[in-house]
Amino acid sequence: MHKRPKLQEAIDVLQNLSAKNEDCESALSEYYDMVNKGEEFFAARMVVDIVDHYYNILDTKGIAHG
Repeated sequence: MHKRPKLQEAIDVLQNLSAKNEDCESALSEYYDMVNKGEEFFAARMVVDIVDHYYNILDTKGIAHG
């Protein structure tokens, strides 16, 4: 079982993966667009949910992360 990532950790993970994955790059772009529109809470929740799901998949496959 893993803990949900904090916002900065989620952003860092997406930034690291964005060079390899277009969806991560798109999610980060959407995050910054939402922040600029004043939707910080929903933007933060979105990226944390994405990385939390990613961690869950890694846990299911038995792959270390963090």
